[in-house]
Amino acid sequence: SIYETVVYSHRLALSYINPFSLYYISEVSEGDRDNKFGGMDFVFRFMESKLYFSLFLDDWDFGEALNLNYYHNIGAITAGYKIYDVVPKFDLTLEYTYLSHWMYSHKLFSGNNRSNYSHYGSSVGHYLPPNSQLAFADITYNYSPNLEVGLSFLFTQHSLGDINTHAHDAS
Repeated sequence: SIYETVVYSHRLALSYINPFSLYYISEVSEGDRDNKFGGMDFVFRFMESKLYFSLFLDDWDFGEALNLNYYHNIGAITAGYKIYDVVPKFDLTLEYTYLSHWMYSHKLFSGNNRSNYSHYGSSVGHYLPPNSQLAFADITYNYSPNLEVGLSFLFTQHSLGDINTHAHDAS
């Protein structure tokens, strides 16, 4: 799947209503007051396994596309591999997630208004805070169609930042 969306700030540009317009182009031509993002997801199934990958780009600056430390390039990835019946009745899942700096945060440039991807203080995105990564492994025993028993291991790393702090506030 490939998707894009825009979160507009206290106004609605008519170009966002057009189902055939690209939000990235519309948002930039309107003065960059809104928050655009897009992404893609892939799932490849083969034999008794699946490989999955998700890429999420928030306000990516294509002029600095390869500069991951550029303040305006915000993104997240999840990549994983699941093997069914690695040993009879045992499934194995390995997954990695990375959220860049200031993920799910956005400052509106009209005054001190801020917006972020939250609802009543809880993030509507990944449960990890910005500037984090997660390595995950899970082994599951399928005892019967109604009962599974599993053992999971996860390692998380979090650096400075949260969804209430934006790049322009960090300095």
